[in-house]
Amino acid sequence: MVFPINSIERISPVDWREDWIQDAWSAAVLVYLGLVQDVKINPTDKWLFDKYVKKLKLSKKSMARYKFDDQILYYDDRVCVPRSRRTELLNIYHDNILHCGHFGEVTTINKICPNYYWPSMTVDIRTYIKGCLQCQIMKKFRPKKDGQLEPLDIPQGRWLELSIDFVTGLPTTQSQNDMIMVVVDRFSKRAHFIATQISLGSVGTLDLFYRFIFAYHGFPRTIVSDRDIRFTSSFYKEVTERLGIKLLLSSSNHPQTDGQTESVNKTLGRLLRSYCSQDQDNWDHFLPHLEFVYNSTFQRSIQASPFEVDLGYVPNEPLLDIGNELSARNLSAVDLSKTIKVISLRTTDFLKQSQEDMESHANETRTANDYKLGEYVLLHRDAYFTGGKYLKIQPILLGPFKIVKIGKNTVELDLPSSFKKHRVINIKWIKKFVLDKDRYPKSLPRTSIERIQRAQEIIAVIGYDVESHEYYCKMKDVDPTLTCTYSLEEFNKLTSSKKSSLLNNFNTLVNTN
Repeated sequence: MVFPINSIERISPVDWREDWIQDAWSAAVLVYLGLVQDVKINPTDKWLFDKYVKKLKLSKKSMARYKFDDQILYYDDRVCVPRSRRTELLNIYHDNILHCGHFGEVTTINKICPNYYWPSMTVDIRTYIKGCLQCQIMKKFRPKKDGQLEPLDIPQGRWLELSIDFVTGLPTTQSQNDMIMVVVDRFSKRAHFIATQISLGSVGTLDLFYRFIFAYHGFPRTIVSDRDIRFTSSFYKEVTERLGIKLLLSSSNHPQTDGQTESVNKTLGRLLRSYCSQDQDNWDHFLPHLEFVYNSTFQRSIQASPFEVDLGYVPNEPLLDIGNELSARNLSAVDLSKTIKVISLRTTDFLKQSQEDMESHANETRTANDYKLGEYVLLHRDAYFTGGKYLKIQPILLGPFKIVKIGKNTVELDLPSSFKKHRVINIKWIKKFVLDKDRYPKSLPRTSIERIQRAQEIIAVIGYDVESHEYYCKMKDVDPTLTCTYSLEEFNKLTSSKKSSLLNNFNTLVNTN
């Protein structure tokens, strides 16, 4: 491979004389060395110039470190770098592929410090790297447990607030079932495991609700779920709204919102592995008994079994010992009514205590949502898609995107219209964007001729308007919060290789929504 000539940059300190006399620090040194009489520093830097002159007068050791040799100013045999040349130097030693290649703070400091010097150079290097766009979007980012835990309100009664999810990845049974619909009452924790098929749509989901839930327990007030397409269709929303049911949907890629059903799914998965691994094409035959076992098992959060909280008693288990008393038939109607009321009050107390303990424990390592409206953030790709080709050479974070709305533990981002996913994102998937405007000296191209001339400076396509046939692009050395619009004709002026790479990255996002 032959590198382009503009990637091989040279540093020539002999040409820095004008830069030195314009910088407050180096100008003070040159004046004190008697090498210049007049300096050209900015009037706002006069106080800084006077500060350095005073320091040199009071410190002989400091003055002894400087020398001017062969038209170059040195500090302890290291070249003094004036302010106007520092960004150029940092660009070469951090951004340039031949010198550094976007390594971290320690590596960059170790490359620059042996040969160059300026006051507070370590702080400047760290600030420069912190504001590097490529480092922010390309380097590994481990999502934090940001945002304090906000448990859902305690349900007011049985089967008034439900949660629903699906267990997939199961083998097809002889009855052609390959998925389980899991519905849980958030108060009693009682669950129904309904065998079905993965081709189930919104209409089929509502049909199962009527047959197995509404017919036996009545109509709930709320249903908590993830953003499965079955729950986000207009038909499902319209029917549930007409029935007076409020839908509570999780934010994108944040199943913890529906933590109740996720927990039940784990238990169900363990039961299926334990009892169905040797009879995989008949797991749906075991499902009713697994449901009975689950609902009759003591749960720590409610200090009882789901059956006991829901019904007031545990239904008869298989009668293996004919001498045992039938537990479901030993209470009078009045006693049963009193028992159910006591169980309800006790369960509410247990649920409250469980939530308080969980919230207190979880929030020890969490931070509150401190993002601000209008702030720009980067979005982790795992919150948006988990598939796609060539992920090893794709950016890890996307953006920057502007925050347009803030929730307790979520933010709504101003995502391009081409991104079809929901715009409300849990804050564990975002990272604050650090904008260093000094790094972006160029402005957006204004005319069609300028856009065509600078087409090779496009670094990313973030959107496409199918009606106007326009591409929304990010440009090299331009503030990344700004977007340039290219017509189809202008965009096609790109080289085939460049255009292919840009569209591959863009299509990875669009096609995995």
